[in-house]
Amino acid sequence: DLRNPNSTRAREVKRRAPEEHDDANGARIFIAPGIFHPYSAARLSWDLWIAGLLIYTALMVPFALAFSAALCSTEVDVGAEVLTWLVDSCFWIDIILNFRTAIVDPTALDQSFSFITSPRLIAFSYLKGWFLLDVGIPVQFVELAVSGGSDTCSLASLKALRLNKLARLARLLKLLRLVRLARWNRIINKAKDSLSINPGYIRIFQGLLLVFIIAHFLACGVYAMIELQALPTSWGSSVTITVPGEVVYVLACPDPPEDDDPNARSRLSLFNMSNNVTVNALECLQDDGTWMREAPSSIKYLVSLYLAFTTITTVGYGDITMQTAPELIYAIVMMALGATTFAVMVGQMAALLSKLDIRATAFKERMEDLDDFMHQENLPLDLRLRTRNFFEYGFFHSRDIPSSISELSAALRTEVALHLYNDLITTVPFFRDCGKEFLTEVILRLKAQTLSPGDFLYEAGEFGDSMFFLIKGSVEVAMDEKTGVYTELTEGSYLGENCVLGLSDTRPVSVRAVKWCNLFCLTMNALEDCLTHHPEAQVHFQRLAVQATAE
Repeated sequence: DLRNPNSTRAREVKRRAPEEHDDANGARIFIAPGIFHPYSAARLSWDLWIAGLLIYTALMVPFALAFSAALCSTEVDVGAEVLTWLVDSCFWIDIILNFRTAIVDPTALDQSFSFITSPRLIAFSYLKGWFLLDVGIPVQFVELAVSGGSDTCSLASLKALRLNKLARLARLLKLLRLVRLARWNRIINKAKDSLSINPGYIRIFQGLLLVFIIAHFLACGVYAMIELQALPTSWGSSVTITVPGEVVYVLACPDPPEDDDPNARSRLSLFNMSNNVTVNALECLQDDGTWMREAPSSIKYLVSLYLAFTTITTVGYGDITMQTAPELIYAIVMMALGATTFAVMVGQMAALLSKLDIRATAFKERMEDLDDFMHQENLPLDLRLRTRNFFEYGFFHSRDIPSSISELSAALRTEVALHLYNDLITTVPFFRDCGKEFLTEVILRLKAQTLSPGDFLYEAGEFGDSMFFLIKGSVEVAMDEKTGVYTELTEGSYLGENCVLGLSDTRPVSVRAVKWCNLFCLTMNALEDCLTHHPEAQVHFQRLAVQATAE
């Protein structure tokens, strides 16, 4: 029970106060001896690496199943084998790291982060959750068992292409790792917060990635139909592709016969590749009596991906057509599923693009209304330019407080408000000794204001009931206009405080903007509302007023 500070579980949980929070970039690597901080930059980098490997697995597994070439090299592809074992090793390392990474305590009773750093509790939580899915099945060993560990390239073994499909089907077990993509949102949210990435860009990237993955799976599936049917005629048998600088390929050849039939329309032949590697590849007899080599896997995938995209985008040039009943059934499913998904994604992408920058969209609509108003009222050119420049400056440089802050809990609202404007408010001496809750109320009642060069903030003798905080720019204060005595105030200054405290009803001096200025305005009524909710602050201000009157 975490409510009991003397309990074992409470001693195994590391709590952090709000002021001790670290962001993902500043968090230390280890939160406890031998325990990784889950939001450290190092752990985030590893999570992103694992996410990349998951995408790689999602793409390469169906590719290997559908496009494993009907060829056998006399040399072992060491690079591919090393890459496969490297990917699997990274997943196993990730499992080990999960046993040594702190987890957020779901039973925390306050607004602060609480991390469970006990190795025993971390292991127990991981074993109950993602462990079995992460471990999966050692696919590499299953593949070796299915293939029998044979690396021979005899002609007899190559003719038995059906046996090779068992090894390819064993790779389907790797798809179990894709369940870990359920962690995708957590990884993306950590990256978005720590790297300060616009959420709209993240959603657009995810949408584009999803469209490509759907097209990729459909492309692999449509070619896999050729392998599953094993018929002399298929949609790929009539497709020929010309590769510049090489030869003309046929997309798919039928399987060669098991015996040496002289009338067979396909055969295995020996080819020397450009990298001096000798391979046995299929070639098939065409209607004109010539033998044409079967396309390599990369060309097969390119044509299949082309077919998938033309189908799901409803373009359908008609240059590639299905030839058998199973292929027609698959094409119908592909059109129904792919086109529907693509239409939904296009609609979502359009909505995302329109909401990529909500403030910019709202500002654009506001400026359009302003242009219509200035046109209808036939404002002079100089006034139009000044008006437009005023709104544009306010949009690009304003620090207005969003209204959504008021919807947060009291603790979070205080933290956010003080983080944004605490330094600005505490520059005023009579605010320094006030409590955090009172300062938060004051900050939430500030109103943003913009001045263009030459504009008066107020003039001497005017009635005053507000004070101002200068965020950006500079103003000049006319101490004595007759003698030309001026003083300049810059960023971080405040002015007009006597009117808010009730010590004066009129402005003693004139204030004019020297540059473009951003200010916050606090009215007397807003300050009085804050004081009614905080009696201790009211006593503080009454004491200040008495001291100022005595002086």
